Amino acid sequence: MTPRRSRNQQRQSGYAIAAVSFIGMIAMAGAASMLSTAPVAEVAEIEENLLQVRGHWASVGMFTYAISRGRQDGACPGLCLLGDATRVGSYQDYVEEIYNAKNKNLTTNNPSSMRWTYDEINDDYHVQLTSTVSDLSLLLLDGKLLFETELDDFGDFFDAKRAGIISAQTRAEFCTGLAIANAACLTTILNLNNSGIARVQDFRILRP
Repeated sequence: MTPRRSRNQQRQSGYAIAAVSFIGMIAMAGAASMLSTAPVAEVAEIEENLLQVRGHWASVGMFTYAISRGRQDGACPGLCLLGDATRVGSYQDYVEEIYNAKNKNLTTNNPSSMRWTYDEINDDYHVQLTSTVSDLSLLLLDGKLLFETELDDFGDFFDAKRAGIISAQTRAEFCTGLAIANAACLTTILNLNNSGIARVQDFRILRP
């Protein structure tokens, strides 16, 4: 073997080792990047799931509060002049009692939305909900109402890329104006009936 050929072979071997080393460095850098970003992505997903859970239970709590207030004070106090429309207004007022809570951390001073803050997590972390009460059967006077709550804001704790997070919406159908708690929903109800006892007929979680 000539000295020139030997030098060429050594040079080629050096190129091969350099190429393999370079590929190895890229692979190691990629693995390190995955190891560093994967936990961050997992934590973000967990936080997002917690947000959904907090939003859900806040909406359930708001519905439960409205139902209990209706039972205490009557869903149609005094003369129920507008029938179910008056009942809808009463339940919407019960929800807005929470909106207008004296505790400044529980309200945005906006009667159309309710904000629950989590200052112990972050100053920019909150769950803001909107609840709407409506008449299930506009053409009937039967005391059947619809209670819907959705998450409409969650603060700036999450980065801009997650600004499109949409929570599941809760939808509850219930009837009111019952004489006893276990009575069936009425098909017709008198305007003078001011009983606040309500019965939940259907409760659903609508996924986005």
